[in-house]
Amino acid sequence: MRITGFIALALVVTVAIATIIASRLAAGIPEPHASCVAAWQEEPDSPLRPFGGADLRLDDDGSSVEGDQIVTRIGPVTRSSGQPVNLPCIKDGDTVIAATDEVD
Repeated sequence: MRITGFIALALVVTVAIATIIASRLAAGIPEPHASCVAAWQEEPDSPLRPFGGADLRLDDDGSSVEGDQIVTRIGPVTRSSGQPVNLPCIKDGDTVIAATDEVD
């Protein structure tokens, strides 16, 4: 009887951990928007600073990629942490994404 309870508990813990890991992987920000966010995080006057360590969510409707120009609309998952911001970036070469002030 004790072994059955231990196996059931181990199964519940394993499923819970797998669910948490799967939700974290599914909630990731796709490229090139992830690179744009990373470029802005390196800027000293980044609009991401007010969000602190809050989890961020990509706004698919407000984000766009047109040629070398990228606009990433991102905000915190919870509204109490602040309003979404637009992060303009430009693709410099084949793989480098750089933060920029304006996108034409």
